[in-house]
Amino acid sequence: MHHLRHALEPELGVREQSKFIRLNKTGHYWFDTNGVWWTDVAEVESLAAAARRARKSRDNVTAIAHYERLLDYYAHGFLPEDLFDDRFDDDRAVHEVNQQAVQHELLTLYITEGLIHKALLCAMLIQEYDPCSEEAMAAIIDVCMRHGNGLAAGDYFATYIDAVGGPASAADHSSTAERLWDQARRADPDR
Repeated sequence: MHHLRHALEPELGVREQSKFIRLNKTGHYWFDTNGVWWTDVAEVESLAAAARRARKSRDNVTAIAHYERLLDYYAHGFLPEDLFDDRFDDDRAVHEVNQQAVQHELLTLYITEGLIHKALLCAMLIQEYDPCSEEAMAAIIDVCMRHGNGLAAGDYFATYIDAVGGPASAADHSSTAERLWDQARRADPDR
């Protein structure tokens, strides 16, 4: 306990009471945050709430800024030092789901705001963990087509077709896949 006290408050004198570590009447220690402790969990919750408020009020620029900061936190992973400790698997899964939801929100916002290059990068990140994401593939193909790169659009679509199990599966998958297929075929008629 001595080392912890001095790690938190190096200036603390001998027998001087800590601002943070308290001892109750039964001899148990507890932490008194005194409102001055910061955790990234609280920051993540605050950023997520601020992003949702900005999104609700249609302030896309502010929402993007908050979501991008959230992704910075998510990029570190959930307790990476305890990666092989299965006690945190459920928490780690929630963390990943939240990260993916933020990426999808950002993709939508980037497209809405015309931030095409950011949309492309975001869509490619989504494709890394979800190669069957129609939303991400539609964004990638759209960016390729906007830049007149039909061959790249066709190649990305071929990758998507493989991921969903072939042309028949893609056509059955949704109208988005059908639209993507039409775009890719127009760009590269040999497909």
